[in-house]
Amino acid sequence: MKIHKLDKAYYQQWLSRISAIPFNTFFAQAVLEGKADGVVFVDKLNEPDYIYISHSYGMSLLYWDGKSDDFAYNLLDYLISGNVITQDNYLQISSSLGQQRFEELFANRVMVAGITSEKQPIGKILKHVRVNFRFDLENYKNNVADIRYENYDIREFTAVDFKSFTGSVIPQFFWRNAEEFEKYGKAYAVYANGEVASVAFTSFGSEKILELGIETLPIYRGRGLAKIACFKLIEYALDHGMVPVWACRKGNTGSYKLAEQLGFEVALELPYYQIRVSE
Repeated sequence: MKIHKLDKAYYQQWLSRISAIPFNTFFAQAVLEGKADGVVFVDKLNEPDYIYISHSYGMSLLYWDGKSDDFAYNLLDYLISGNVITQDNYLQISSSLGQQRFEELFANRVMVAGITSEKQPIGKILKHVRVNFRFDLENYKNNVADIRYENYDIREFTAVDFKSFTGSVIPQFFWRNAEEFEKYGKAYAVYANGEVASVAFTSFGSEKILELGIETLPIYRGRGLAKIACFKLIEYALDHGMVPVWACRKGNTGSYKLAEQLGFEVALELPYYQIRVSE
């Protein structure tokens, strides 16, 4: 069984199935909706059963029930071949049966992340835990009651900022360009010493949800600026009838603790797989 690149004309047909998965798949939906760049492959072009969606940031989703070993083998071979995907791939699988079968098929490659700090070779799979949070409005109000953001230099994140701000989790990696970001997204930045020190932004969104992305320059970390930026963006979301959404790797203690400080509660933990595709 080969894998086939899906024509963009058929992306929308998969939205209902992907959105019905009981965990956060907004990055995959963004690709299918044409709001973000990515690649999409299926098991067959005529009435496909399985789909693989990769966001340009490196996150990917495999809609798979674990019943087609050939598709999984061919997909992994494709990923590590380096033809299109040139950065480590962070794979989530839609079903528990698919997750179980994936680990059975590639048991000789899967290693639980954190056991070793050594750089793994191409094709090695590191198993992580991803946390989906739910927003609790009452907890949020209690936790931010003493925030006085008037004491900070907070501004909207502009198109100029979009093009110049650097980091590992920044709007540039989630939106095609500054124009689309300004049209469909939102961001607030905390300034210090005349520069953007921390920014909270829409990583994925719709009329009903706003998923937060956050980045703070290393020299400004530990000052609580990320909480201020996120607070401002959450207030914007609530004022516009949107539900704030948060997800992160469980080992990312900074993001995990910040979510809790902002009233988010753990809703779900699930495995995801970091596939080494480049040196």
